[in-house]
Amino acid sequence: MASFGQIQGYVKSLKDKSVEVVAFLFDDQFEDFMNILKNGSPTSAVKDVKYEILEEDDLLYDGFEVRT
Repeated sequence: MASFGQIQGYVKSLKDKSVEVVAFLFDDQFEDFMNILKNGSPTSAVKDVKYEILEEDDLLYDGFEVRT
């Protein structure tokens, strides 16, 4: 399993009960991170995980935060 160390980005619950996650990852972290998202938390029911690759310049975060 890849080491995630200090992930940069955020997670946010949306009005339609979906969850948006934006994270800066290295290539060797991607598959493990996707598996974590697909498994979800013990209280979640993950139906689908979609992703898009953003330009690195769009990912300027200091740590990881939960947004409301």
